[in-house]
Amino acid sequence: MVDGRVVDEPVGVIGTKREVDYLNVIARRPLRSNIESCFSNTDVKIAEIRLAAYELADKVLTDQEKRAGCALVNLGAGTTTVVVYKNNVIRHLVTLPIGSSNITQDLMSKDIDENEANSLKLQYGNACVETSDEDAVNELMTKTYKTTDGRTVKLSEIQTIVEARLTEIIANVKNQS
Repeated sequence: MVDGRVVDEPVGVIGTKREVDYLNVIARRPLRSNIESCFSNTDVKIAEIRLAAYELADKVLTDQEKRAGCALVNLGAGTTTVVVYKNNVIRHLVTLPIGSSNITQDLMSKDIDENEANSLKLQYGNACVETSDEDAVNELMTKTYKTTDGRTVKLSEIQTIVEARLTEIIANVKNQS
């Protein structure tokens, strides 16, 4: 729209206010190819195709960090993405098929339903329990969580499950260097 009027061909139209609707589609390569094929059969043009990992890195990392060399690790629900920059150029990009939903699945192995397992992960999960406070360690070893069906699970077991899976994810990330 230009100045509140619908304009099919806005190139060259003069106005003070422009309004445009965009459709952003996030998809894996096979699906993206199908989408491109569908759009090629219409009059709708695809303005640009960009990687989500690139966009995230562009918003999170400074130019100095990208120039100096750094890695951005995005731990998602189903995947973990690693983007490595050096001299302002992406040198390596990989999506690992493991993420935080794997932690939820691991907690579900304790016969905990998915919603409760996810809540447990968020409330009590810790990548690495490091403390010199002996009382805190003792509390973690003895404290329990009561599930919705009345069973108890030691918080130390929850921590062990979370830490084990995150250790695996970190090892996979390190293996990318």
